[in-house]
Amino acid sequence: MNSDSALLRKYLRYIVPAMAGQLIFTLYIIVDGIFVARGVSETALAAVSIVTPFVTLLFAISITFAVGTSTVVARLLGENRTIEAREVFTESVAAMFVLSIAGSVLIFVFINPLSGLLGASDATLPYVKQYLLTIVPFIFSFIVSYNLELLLATDGYPERSTIYVTLGVILNVFLDWYTIFRLDWGIVGAGLATSFSQTVVIAIYLVHFSGSRATLRFKRFRFRKGLLRREFMCGLPSGITEMSPGIVTFIFNNFITAFLHDRELIIYSILSYVILLASVLANGIAQGAQPLVSYYHGRRERASFHTIFGYEIRTGIALSVIEIILVLTFGNHIAALFVGSDSNLNDDVLSALRFIAVAFPVLSLNIIIAGYLTALERSRVAVVISLMRCTVTLVVSIAVISIVFGLSKLWLSLSISEAICLIFAVRIYKKTRSVAASEELNDM
Repeated sequence: MNSDSALLRKYLRYIVPAMAGQLIFTLYIIVDGIFVARGVSETALAAVSIVTPFVTLLFAISITFAVGTSTVVARLLGENRTIEAREVFTESVAAMFVLSIAGSVLIFVFINPLSGLLGASDATLPYVKQYLLTIVPFIFSFIVSYNLELLLATDGYPERSTIYVTLGVILNVFLDWYTIFRLDWGIVGAGLATSFSQTVVIAIYLVHFSGSRATLRFKRFRFRKGLLRREFMCGLPSGITEMSPGIVTFIFNNFITAFLHDRELIIYSILSYVILLASVLANGIAQGAQPLVSYYHGRRERASFHTIFGYEIRTGIALSVIEIILVLTFGNHIAALFVGSDSNLNDDVLSALRFIAVAFPVLSLNIIIAGYLTALERSRVAVVISLMRCTVTLVVSIAVISIVFGLSKLWLSLSISEAICLIFAVRIYKKTRSVAASEELNDM
């Protein structure tokens, strides 16, 4: 058993790099948005926001298999089955490679329908297609880079993953500046900057996993459909959580395109980056703690993984309060990053940010509960929570808020949606905990 102080130190050692990694990784998207808004146009910013659901889909695919693989690998390592852990690791990376090639071909073929599906308007369509065609050849880089980041932490090097991702973001910032402001490549330059920096990070990861100090190394394997299916189902809740900001953006973008104007689309483009930040920080807590919860679950140390869950909840609430204070205090500065301090959009963006900020605490708790259940391999109930918060409850909330309070209060719908979902998430968690306790008594 572990003392609480030792467990807390171990928890912090894992979640701080995970949160930093998530935050830094998200800067790939946000930096593109800022440079495009200031160096190209506000319409181009809206186009980047429209493509964001597609980019988050790539990250979601990666994290689905990464979390699924990490859960299985962490348990195998906890059981001292290192050879099997290496086989599972190698199979996951190979599957991502095959999936990436197939995805690139399909998107090239269906680029026009995809642009329309994402919610491109007549004004944003040219920018959307340019950005998509720039990043599609690098789908492998987007998917595998995120996958290897989480698996590096599972390998026992969470600090390294943060360092490597930071190097990638620094490179991305430089290339964004150089391609947009020096070479005048516009939105194409932003796409190339992000794609190339991701590829460089992959090369660094591969050096680590090919080295003798790595526990997880590449090993000969054979594809096992059952294992891939298990990894997919185990990681699906985290994948949906990762995708949830993209799904939320997709729903809002299509609603705004249908019923409002490009002005509101630009406003939501800025809001979407703030929502994304809050989501990925909560996801960093869940993913950082996931290897520990899975490890102690494999060792049947129930008290340890329950204690870790308590740390997760307290961290999520404290972080949400800080986020709200920052948004309320620096809302004008957030807007100015994208549209300039003199823009006539500033007041509208600030008002919308206040509505969005209310959602942060409940959003964080939903993500943490789903992530905890995933780490315990309770994938089905975690999937229900993750799907509810970004689909059913959101669509219903948007419809009800728009009808009852009018389109001007549209931004409040996210808070209502997350609150409804949290009620169900808490009930599901309590029921699952009761079932787990009963199963443990039966095993005694």
